[in-house]
Amino acid sequence: MPDFKTYYDNFALDNPTVSITVIMWAICIGLAVGSVFFTFTKHAAASIIKKLARGEYNTKEKTASLKELGLKPTLLLKKALRDGQPLAKYVIIENPDECRIERKNKFFNGIYKHFRKEDLPASYDLKNARFYLPEEVKHTAEIRYESKGSPLISSVICCVLFLLVAVGLSLCMPKLLELVDKMITAYKNL
Repeated sequence: MPDFKTYYDNFALDNPTVSITVIMWAICIGLAVGSVFFTFTKHAAASIIKKLARGEYNTKEKTASLKELGLKPTLLLKKALRDGQPLAKYVIIENPDECRIERKNKFFNGIYKHFRKEDLPASYDLKNARFYLPEEVKHTAEIRYESKGSPLISSVICCVLFLLVAVGLSLCMPKLLELVDKMITAYKNL
């Protein structure tokens, strides 16, 4: 069993409850959660691209709502279609002024503006929005958002791989760090 509270003279952390092993586990868990989020976001984006491409919704005159496409306005889709997101470069909202959601909380906009020097990206009410996929970006969008297989299976595989990496690192890293710590101590004592 790995030692979660290993102390190293040359890699000392101020907090005794935090160790290198705990930090490695936190990084692996964070990467696993991020990969699950990315996989499901890409799947949501791929679904709207496929439906728009199949239905030949490629001009301002030929548009479709999410209901007509058989999609629900999920949180992931709403985030993916915000201004400034990669999907928003391909999927165009034909009636953005009618669908724009007015931000009631100016606090978050102020924080965002302080660090980014611009307002928060616009968010849209997807229930009333009408979408199309311009013909000139159709091929690029289909390649970029090509989704094969189930996002659930991909997520499970990623989580298992990150779990294996975390176990491997927690078994190997303390010994390696102990060796490096002893080498640094021996070098300092020369």
